[in-house]
Amino acid sequence: MGKRKNPDLQIKFIRKNDGKPDSFARVYRSLFEDERFKKLSPMARLIYIHMVMHSGVNPSKFTYARGMYSKICSPDTFARAKRELKDNGFIEEVARYRSSPNIYELSAKWQR
Repeated sequence: MGKRKNPDLQIKFIRKNDGKPDSFARVYRSLFEDERFKKLSPMARLIYIHMVMHSGVNPSKFTYARGMYSKICSPDTFARAKRELKDNGFIEEVARYRSSPNIYELSAKWQR
C-alpha cells in the first residue's frame, strides 16, 4: 500500500468572488513571541501584517498606497501605526512622495 498525500500539505489557491487568488502572509513564531511586537498596538500589528502581505516577491522595497490602508483605518490612525512600526524597527521609510505612494522596506532591526 502506497503513502497517501496529506491534503493539509498541498498548496491551494483560494479564490475570492472576483476570481483573483487570495493572498496571505507568512508570519513566524519568533515575531509573535517578540516583546516589541507584543507591545505594538493592535492596529500597528494589523498594518504590519498587511504590509508584509502586500510587499510582494521582493520585500526589500515596496510601495504602500493610501488605497491599501484606507479600507482598514483612517489616515491619522495609519500615521500613528507607521510611526510605531518605524520606532520599533519593523519598517523603514525609504522615500516619501507627495503625489505618489511612499516606498517602504521591511526591517529586521526589531530582532536585535
